[in-house]
Amino acid sequence: MFLTPKIFAFQTTFSPRLSVGEEFTDNVFLSSDNTTETDFITTVSPGISLGLLWQTAGLDLFYDPSYAYYDEYDENNTWRHQAGLRGWVLPTKNTRIDLRDSFVNTEDPLSEDDIAVIRTTDPSLPVDTGIRRGRNRYSRNFAEANFSHQFGPSDRYRIGYGHTLLENDDPAIEDSTTHNPSAELRYWFLPGWGLDLSGAYTKGEYEINDEVEEWYGSFRLLKKLSPHMDGYLRYSQTNYNYEGENGDDKTYNPSAGIDYIIAENLTLNFDVGYFINDFDKREDVDGLTLDARLIQTLRRGSINLLARTGYDQSIGQTENLGFEQFAEAGASVTYRFTRYVSGSINGFYRYSDYVDSADDRRDDNIRAAAGLAATPLNWMKIDLRYSYRKLESTVDTNDYQENRATLMMTLAPATPYRTSVY
Repeated sequence: MFLTPKIFAFQTTFSPRLSVGEEFTDNVFLSSDNTTETDFITTVSPGISLGLLWQTAGLDLFYDPSYAYYDEYDENNTWRHQAGLRGWVLPTKNTRIDLRDSFVNTEDPLSEDDIAVIRTTDPSLPVDTGIRRGRNRYSRNFAEANFSHQFGPSDRYRIGYGHTLLENDDPAIEDSTTHNPSAELRYWFLPGWGLDLSGAYTKGEYEINDEVEEWYGSFRLLKKLSPHMDGYLRYSQTNYNYEGENGDDKTYNPSAGIDYIIAENLTLNFDVGYFINDFDKREDVDGLTLDARLIQTLRRGSINLLARTGYDQSIGQTENLGFEQFAEAGASVTYRFTRYVSGSINGFYRYSDYVDSADDRRDDNIRAAAGLAATPLNWMKIDLRYSYRKLESTVDTNDYQENRATLMMTLAPATPYRTSVY
């Protein structure tokens, strides 16, 4: 009885930090090749992370404001803001509620997101592949809430809602709001046989253009091929409803695939099929669909690989270009060489054919980045990063190429400050 541990009511963790960086870009406004301008940008960023932990709930928040000083084009000096929230609640043993919110306010037209990691580990997180020019400010906020319940050994359902808000200072880019309720059900009705049902509704509201609605439904028949592999046959259908005179279209997509846990630290998801897009105001569009994702966790790092092709709809993105046929591939590798030195490298390519665009637009988007991080002291981290971006388009004015190099030093305590209330 004397050795019985105390049960805390809640615990808090707090971690402050300060980052100072110097960035060089050879195309600060993402202009065409004959009008590029270079600049050095100095950033100073104080930041905080706060964590709250209860017996059956948790909440993590961070906020990183930064001020950007432009050497040549100082009229663009401004504050940048980035914040995030993640929370979870366990109302019962088998029930979970997850909340998250991601906010960014900046004038930087390009993000440093590793798309290969996002696509393989968090595919529900939206990635904007549209073109943004100049140094006009914009804000993007993505919020999501999910309620999930497990009612059998492998049976579960989920109900969720997502919301995206995009606001732009650039008058050429319109503001937009999206609403996205969704639901999923997985049920194994016989030993080794199961079904997976999912549905989603997305509504895109625009400042100028007509609203668009997307209805999505999917059915998967599951077969357990081994303790670590599930095979399935899938049929999905997506209906797009446009207000005004744009008309409606439907996309049919049968496919087959596997979910395979190859080893404890290696997983593979593979889905291949064929789609047909039926639209009254043009010829039908059809093609291969592929979604292949490989994730390997190493003792000192990770490898993420992806290959995808199929169809998409640019709802809530920088550019509202309608139906899109695309193909993309990406890779990301991170590795810790020693206790004090780590590195990363990633690349991404996407081909986009905007079949509904008036100018028959097609884009080739290339991204690559590499980084090296050193921790000379427990409370000091130094990051050196290089990134390359290139866009080639059938619309010549959309072309750009940028090389960017950044040196960043961050000061932060080695371990967060902790406080427990019993």
